[in-house]
Amino acid sequence: GSELRLSDAAPGAFEVRVYDVQGRLVHRHSDVTAPDGQKVFRLGLGSETLQTGIYFIQVRDALGQQSNAIKTVLLR
Repeated sequence: GSELRLSDAAPGAFEVRVYDVQGRLVHRHSDVTAPDGQKVFRLGLGSETLQTGIYFIQVRDALGQQSNAIKTVLLR
């Protein structure tokens, strides 16, 4: 799976969303906690039904701050 490293996030729960190139939400992890605002998170896309392609990952922290979209390529 992919690994995300968060820093400067508000302590508490955060949400990770994955979008396809058409902007459709295809995967979501919510209520993941980052008690100190620092977190290494493994995104297990390998077990999902996602096909090979380009995806965008976005993270929202407990205060609603949203990261820039991170482009990633999934190869099977």
